[in-house]
Amino acid sequence: MATDVFSNFGALDELIQVIYQGIYRFVALSSVTDDKWTMHLGQAGSDGRWWRGNWTETDVHNVLGSKASESILEQFSEKVAELLVGGELFIGGVNPSPSKNLTFTIGPAAKKPVHMELVEIPPSEAAEFATTIFLDIALQAQSRKGRLHGSSMPALPSFGSSNTPSAARSKLADLSPPRSKAEETSAQTILGKTPTTTASSSRASSSKAVEKEEPKAKIPDPKKRAAPQKTPTTIPQKGVALGNPTKKARRYQKIEFESDDDDD
Repeated sequence: MATDVFSNFGALDELIQVIYQGIYRFVALSSVTDDKWTMHLGQAGSDGRWWRGNWTETDVHNVLGSKASESILEQFSEKVAELLVGGELFIGGVNPSPSKNLTFTIGPAAKKPVHMELVEIPPSEAAEFATTIFLDIALQAQSRKGRLHGSSMPALPSFGSSNTPSAARSKLADLSPPRSKAEETSAQTILGKTPTTTASSSRASSSKAVEKEEPKAKIPDPKKRAAPQKTPTTIPQKGVALGNPTKKARRYQKIEFESDDDDD
């Protein structure tokens, strides 16, 4: 029967959470085996103390009843796991300093909080448990070429930045979900714009019409260019006034004066 109970507690297996309470910092680890659900609690700092507690089949029956179905057991474990991952945790018996016996509470603000009594374990057992955890971490790191943490993903550039490289912009465009023509048309109509395809087609048709109406201007052949015409020079005719060529020049008669000798 114990196997049937904890086979539905898979949601609580291999969970870890950090707890800040007062001036202390703890790390909580949850694990599930065939016959029990176990919590380990470690205190960070120079003390390096560890506590351990577990739930057996009897503890589960005291909370859920001896006739709890598999679906009820599974839902219960999922709810408790959600509270644990969300940090809804409280440790009783910490102030003024952690005692040898602590009370670990999951969901202190819930209608039915889950309580588990923790007992401090000897340093040798604590070291053995810590080594087991590090061995598990090392085995998982083999798939990451021995790295403790996986390589972090590079930060994506902000959308709409003019400094975004073209390759990055193309990747961002691929990530965006495609929109249907109806969605694009409705969005552009709300913004007071016509679809781009319609505008481009109208511009293309208008440009073709202009090309048909206006023939292309021929580039004159430089060899056939007419030589500049020389302005003929007019030679003034005799008897024509220089100021007004249409009028004849005035003729002046020579005036002769009589001398005094002729009178004598």
